[in-house]
Amino acid sequence: MSKVIDAWNEADFEFVAGQKLSRFNRKDIRGAIRESRYALKLLERARALEEGDKQAASEGMDDIKVVTILHASLPNHTGGYTGRAQGLLKGLMRNGINVRAYTRPGFYSERVNSKEDFPFPVDQVDGVEYRHLPADFPRKSGEFEYMFKAIDWYREVFLVERPNVVHVRSTYLIALPALIAAHELGVPVLYEVSGLWELVFEGRGQAGKAQRIERMEDTTCRFADRVVTMNSSMAKLLDDRSEHGLDIGLVPNAVDTSKFVHITPLEEKEKFKYDVGYVGSLVDYEGLETLIRAVALGKQRQKFLRVRIVGKGAELEKLRSLAGELDVSDLVDIPGPVSADEAVGVFEDTNLIVLPRLSTPATENVTPLKPFEAMAAGRPLVVSSVSALSEVSRGGKAAVVFQQGEPEELLNKISDLLGNREKQIALSKFASALVTEEHNWDWAAATMAREIRATASPFRHLPFLTDVVQVHRRGDIVYPSVS
Repeated sequence: MSKVIDAWNEADFEFVAGQKLSRFNRKDIRGAIRESRYALKLLERARALEEGDKQAASEGMDDIKVVTILHASLPNHTGGYTGRAQGLLKGLMRNGINVRAYTRPGFYSERVNSKEDFPFPVDQVDGVEYRHLPADFPRKSGEFEYMFKAIDWYREVFLVERPNVVHVRSTYLIALPALIAAHELGVPVLYEVSGLWELVFEGRGQAGKAQRIERMEDTTCRFADRVVTMNSSMAKLLDDRSEHGLDIGLVPNAVDTSKFVHITPLEEKEKFKYDVGYVGSLVDYEGLETLIRAVALGKQRQKFLRVRIVGKGAELEKLRSLAGELDVSDLVDIPGPVSADEAVGVFEDTNLIVLPRLSTPATENVTPLKPFEAMAAGRPLVVSSVSALSEVSRGGKAAVVFQQGEPEELLNKISDLLGNREKQIALSKFASALVTEEHNWDWAAATMAREIRATASPFRHLPFLTDVVQVHRRGDIVYPSVS
């Protein structure tokens, strides 16, 4: 392996950037050198503002305008990331905050319509408007160069919108360039960390990619005016990695409880079509193989569990094959993807919900929406021992915990709970109250609103700027001012 690539995989941008391109013919080395030079430009611009003249947050400001920068948005991308964004932004609006949401440069062209000319249509989802920016440089051609060139677009948005605070959501890919643009205009930044890609790449054995991402994430957290995240596990991880220590706020994940109001309460339902259910992505780290093996163990012991696994993902056919190999296809129903309404309906027909996640760097630290959906539906929950799910269990009051990756222990926990109606109802009631009080979007958004108000400051009218009504870029109008 080349010394340059070794240094690149250690995120030693300084060494790699110092190499002469003319000395190398290998495409990967030349790419690493170019990318390292852009990485250093990003780091230097972020660092240059560390001792800068920042405005202090203004407590008690009545009219707060926030620009939120997103990696993706509804209705063009569905999942936990966009669902959380929608819940928070809608809630912020109910809390009296003027919200302007933009997706990262290039999202619309990549995910919606590559032939559409800018300016792109504005998407409206249940009162939340999502605006989209073009990219001057394709992300796939160089991530750090893409980030560096995105700074100008973020700057222009902030000049037009004149926010009191910029709210950037995961990851560093959008957060760091947006932070640089905001700080260069004197606008404070709140960074909401809802996922860490380095943990995913670490779990896949891509240590070099993970190292580079970690350096960028840590830099973003260091220079943000405020950092918030979803749970204590992630907050501790970020704080432990920080050289300076971080005071991190918590804005937990949440669920729209209104979607589950038609589910029959547990205590009123006597019979279920399925003993156990799962609704979500069918990917390896969800540990669904553990659940199927638990069903097979049960069958050997004359404990017949009826299970339904609903969702889509790379593991769909593998899970079906495993059920066949273990001779439990008659007990395990794996229909594949279903509509959103049908997915909610799974809770009606199911006694218990199981989340058998395996331990990976990501699953230990990222809290999914799934447990809160089960709680809102009033169904008892069995979760694996990964830290993020154990935290949700509240010491066994909100969910039963089993050792991750252990089919026999999972079988025993399921069997015990199915045989204890009183415990099922106790778990269900505690979890329902927990969701109602702490994990609904109104509560989460009110928490985020307090964080945003505490971070915001009056927009600084810098002496070299005019009162911009419209910002032009090579003849294109970004967006007219709405002030």
